[in-house]
Amino acid sequence: MRRLPLIPLVLALAVLAGWSAVAPAPADANGCYLRFLQGTTGTAEDPILIPDREALTELATSSACFASSYVFKQTADIDLSGGAWTPIAAGSSFIGTYDGAGHRITGLDVSRSTGNVGLFSALGTSTVRDLTISGGRVVRTTGTGSANAGALAGTADNATITRVHAVGTAVAGMTHVGGLIGQTCSGSVQSSSASGAITGDAAVGGLIGSAASACVVSLADAETTVAPATVAVADSSATGPVTGANVVGGLIGEAYGITVERSFATGAVTASGEEAGGLVGNAADGYGMLTVAPTTVLTDVYATGSVRSVGSAGGLVAVVDSGVQITRAYATGRVTGAASTGGLVGGPYAPPCPGSEIFVCSVGVTAAAAATSFWDSATTGQSTSHGGFGTARSTAEMQSLATYTAAGWPIARGFSSAAETTWGICPSANGGYPFLQNRYTASTPPCAGTPGKPRKVRMTAGDRSVTVSWEAPVADGGTPV
Repeated sequence: MRRLPLIPLVLALAVLAGWSAVAPAPADANGCYLRFLQGTTGTAEDPILIPDREALTELATSSACFASSYVFKQTADIDLSGGAWTPIAAGSSFIGTYDGAGHRITGLDVSRSTGNVGLFSALGTSTVRDLTISGGRVVRTTGTGSANAGALAGTADNATITRVHAVGTAVAGMTHVGGLIGQTCSGSVQSSSASGAITGDAAVGGLIGSAASACVVSLADAETTVAPATVAVADSSATGPVTGANVVGGLIGEAYGITVERSFATGAVTASGEEAGGLVGNAADGYGMLTVAPTTVLTDVYATGSVRSVGSAGGLVAVVDSGVQITRAYATGRVTGAASTGGLVGGPYAPPCPGSEIFVCSVGVTAAAAATSFWDSATTGQSTSHGGFGTARSTAEMQSLATYTAAGWPIARGFSSAAETTWGICPSANGGYPFLQNRYTASTPPCAGTPGKPRKVRMTAGDRSVTVSWEAPVADGGTPV
């Protein structure tokens, strides 16, 4: 047998020893033994791959994997049909990154009487992106313990969720039920959506059941809060019907000290008890439990679904507490309620002052200038809105570009890809009401015709025929807007 020269061998061993000292350890060194792992480090450059149902199931039950800040990447569509799904990290939290890479998960079937329910039970400090959950159902039946329910996760604390969609996934539960997330605090939901039917008891929303800037925790049987951080919901939507007993919203059930931008809801909202809002059921500052509570800000938003409640009801928000700002918003859905009702905002939230030192009693309401937001007085059936929020307009005015340019909206006739243009309007899109430009791209424009091109129409009166030319831009195939 030929021997290797001693010096090169020693050098080779030294190089290998040096490399092993700086290279990241494989995930399986921590006890994460997913199939096909093969020494994968679980970093962004070397993610742990999830190719099928079996691998996803292993992730769901392996705490060494889901609680170790690894990066997971789905590499194909996965069908979960044919059996009940046990949520990932049941009884715990997923800590890490799950990259759906544009793939789908179909056939999700969750029905449990304990814990948070969803594809994930709970998301901790984590990231989930580029994933679609299609069809299926998530049900939290009557039981004990945390009972949040959402297609993606029952709870999401400090999580970043981007481009995640629940398409036609039905979600049902008790308190904190959402089309995507049951309850969230101190995180963000960006460019995401839900379209399934959502039902629950309290804090029920088409996208999120409850969203707060401060996470409530229990210490020695007394509630307190962690430091507040902004919850941002942006460029997102919900389009399914939402039904509950109390605090029901087309997009979010209850919103406490959060920011919602460039988002909308179109589903019908029904509350058998109190508080139904086309976009948000109850909006207030950061839970009213902080000395300096963050304001809830709703900017560039709209709701078009019908709203019905036995109590308070509003086209956009059912009730508001102190620390709420609404700017550039509108509502068009029919509003029906037995107590406080309004075209944009139904009424004030006025609970008794809690007898606890950690609460701060709310005083007054912060309203945006009435001229910045609107509601359709004809379609909503409402002539007033609580607290000076919004201005009533006729349907013709609501469908006129002039109404919004006069109010300073960043709006264009038809589609525009300009970053500073948030809104667009034309007769053939969104029922003739303003639409958010983020819903479309240059390759999928919302309006027929070519903006800016003069049109000619031949008109006949008696025995005479004349051609009329409009020099104003026309963004639709009909008359100028």
